[in-house]
Amino acid sequence: MATRLGIELSAAAIRLIEVDGHWQPGTASRPPRVRSFAVLPPTGGDTDAMIASLKRREAAVLVWGTTSEHRQAVVTAGAYEAMRREGVASLASLGVDTNHSLADIAPVRGADGNRRPVVVAVAPAAPMLDAIRPLVAAGIRVRSLGTPAMALASMAHTRREVTEPDAIEAYIAVEETATCIALMRGGALAIARELPWGYIAGGAFRPHEDIVQRLATELEQYLDAVGAPRASQVCICGGQPELRTTAVLLTERLDVEVEPLDSLFGIDDTQLPEPSADFRDRVAELRLAWAVAADWPPRLNLLRGRRREQSRRALAAVAIVAGVVAGVGGAWRIARSDMRRVMRPAPRTALAPAGVPGQGGAAARGGPGAAAPKLGTESTPSPLRPHSVPTPSPVPPPARLLAARPIPRPGWLTGVVRPPEPALTPTLLASLRQPATSPVTASASAPQTPPVPPPLRQTSPSQVARTTPSPAPANPISPPPPVLQRRVPASPTPTPAPPTRTPAPATPSQVRPGSVPTPSPISKPEPASPTRTPAPATPSQVRPGSVPTPSPAPKPEPALPFDAALETILYSADRKLAIIDGRIVGVGDIVRGARIVEIAPTVVMLRDDRGRLRRLALGAGSK
Repeated sequence: MATRLGIELSAAAIRLIEVDGHWQPGTASRPPRVRSFAVLPPTGGDTDAMIASLKRREAAVLVWGTTSEHRQAVVTAGAYEAMRREGVASLASLGVDTNHSLADIAPVRGADGNRRPVVVAVAPAAPMLDAIRPLVAAGIRVRSLGTPAMALASMAHTRREVTEPDAIEAYIAVEETATCIALMRGGALAIARELPWGYIAGGAFRPHEDIVQRLATELEQYLDAVGAPRASQVCICGGQPELRTTAVLLTERLDVEVEPLDSLFGIDDTQLPEPSADFRDRVAELRLAWAVAADWPPRLNLLRGRRREQSRRALAAVAIVAGVVAGVGGAWRIARSDMRRVMRPAPRTALAPAGVPGQGGAAARGGPGAAAPKLGTESTPSPLRPHSVPTPSPVPPPARLLAARPIPRPGWLTGVVRPPEPALTPTLLASLRQPATSPVTASASAPQTPPVPPPLRQTSPSQVARTTPSPAPANPISPPPPVLQRRVPASPTPTPAPPTRTPAPATPSQVRPGSVPTPSPISKPEPASPTRTPAPATPSQVRPGSVPTPSPAPKPEPALPFDAALETILYSADRKLAIIDGRIVGVGDIVRGARIVEIAPTVVMLRDDRGRLRRLALGAGSK
């Protein structure tokens, strides 16, 4: 069974009672057992030690000394919040101060269609919350908060089996400096009020006759308010000494039986807390604390509205967090799918072999990096049949032809006998001493119309393999390919040169437009150097025999740290996002006065309002 504390806070004392379980009148269950009790002064070392020992215990608390109001009102049936607002508004229309107050409602039997009566309890929020603040600070879990009138209503609920149905009952609690009167009708609280006087006045006990006279006057006013001639039963409790004397005098004054609640009714008398004799003497004093602990859950709870509001805010916060997590997760899945799609390898396509018209490839385009076929191997897509004439490749533009690829010569394919070299005449020697031009200069001065080779002779595959040109050098700075030389008429007495000697290439100025170049053998070019290839230079920067020097790289702009919280970066080929200060931003967004200019996989670059470059790295937190 659940153990619950009942705590009564008044200006004269603090009363605590520990009840094991709760009691449902009219059932076969045993009455709740009282495990312990205590009556302490409002302040002091013993009080603080007792409260500290009750840490993490659940408690039902009632507070004396507040100007609370308890009345019935008829509201429109609907949601709890709407009915509570309408009930509070009805009390405000009667002159009750409802500003900055705690309020709760409890349904009453007798609903008429869409309208139903409710009990409305209103108490000022500031004194009620200030009273329970020490308990909350000590770690006590305050589950319900009420007034003495609400405790009297709980006591009436525990006595339903001994009361008449639809009877009008009056419950009275008399304490040192305050008194509370609650009028019950049909088991529901009809009207109640806390009076600012008790059984002590001016430091001395008030006479019993004075107390009886005050109570009788107040009861007559309450009965007139509800339209009842008299009460069927009156019960009295509290810390007043000689409570039975007051009950007898009040019976004579009202002509109604007044019952003092100083018995063990509703308490398991077989297991009383020690000292049991002291507990029997203080039963009437501890009745209110026992009632709020035994009647659970209570009909009225002034913390109900605040707890519902806190629960709604907590659920809203959880929904917001769940939405943010879902959004970030969705963005991450989208970014991840985009990254996988970008990183997915492209489907393999058949590469076009070199020399095939209409197909791509570096070899087919004849660029500097084209891979030329090796000697003695087949380089055509299909082997040449005997007695077949190979189809020549289309001639590229002259500038590109002279700069990157030698002009096909008939001698390569036909295998004709090389003509004898011309004699070294003074004119030829002068032309050989001229410096060779670069590929760019040669291409600029070359004629726009390329020479057309003569008809090809029918050759065999073995001759084609022997006469296949060597691969062109891949280094763009290597010496240019040989240029065609115009035939110079030989002298009357030519001197034949050795068969293996190759004449020096002629300059482009010696080639006349429209002339047919004479085929001449070329020497095998030197292989390209395996060293790193420098960047190509512009035609104005290239000098014969010189290597261009790369320009120095510009000095990077220093980046200052940026004060913001970078949580993560969503980076892909087509989406660059980041979460900064809990907000998803992209390139161009403004974060703390700075504009995002770049988002990298691990860093975000920004520009502040002064134009300075700012840097926010991933994993560094707030910088």
